[in-house]
Amino acid sequence: MLQEVRAHGYSFVRNSDYATRVLGLAAPVFNFKNSIPMVVSIVGVESISYLGLQSLALTELKRTAPALRRRLGASRQQGS
Repeated sequence: MLQEVRAHGYSFVRNSDYATRVLGLAAPVFNFKNSIPMVVSIVGVESISYLGLQSLALTELKRTAPALRRRLGASRQQGS
């Protein structure tokens, strides 16, 4: 999972050990120290949520996490 986050900037989870029929997207938010003070996440129920590659949820997650990084003083290279 960590490799996925490093490669894409986010993680997608379906049917984890903790919950079935639940989908989740998450992206770390790095600060100027290259630490992770927060994570942006979206959770949905599989039967009524679409969190796939073309979803609005993923598009917004990929827009929001970098915007928060910039507000926290992180450079584009941090967290890569």
